[in-house]
Amino acid sequence: MDTERRMETRAETDLDRREFARRLASGIVLVAATMTAGTADTAPTSTVVQQPPAETTPVPAEVEARWRAIQARYGSRLDEAQKKLIRELLVQQHRALTELRSFPLDNADEPALPFRLWLQEA
Repeated sequence: MDTERRMETRAETDLDRREFARRLASGIVLVAATMTAGTADTAPTSTVVQQPPAETTPVPAEVEARWRAIQARYGSRLDEAQKKLIRELLVQQHRALTELRSFPLDNADEPALPFRLWLQEA
């Protein structure tokens, strides 16, 4: 019966572990490309999705707490553009984390990509 419930839940969310891994990998590539583009003299490419300004949307308490911790630790070494970028990344990270937390998992669920030890023959 648990298997049927999990299949129904997965059909509702349409996000399995492999799809999550694909989205995570594409997000990492996007952030890496943004960071690389930010260090060059050119402006970031149009692949970055523009988010509404942080002033118009309410910021969750978790994001605000992380932002304060980053400001306390690195605030004096960051310029305004870097601070803005970090704050936007924190909001994006919170959205992805909220989606990840909403995916139901039981303790008995196994990973989609199991670890297999590979021993090289001598």
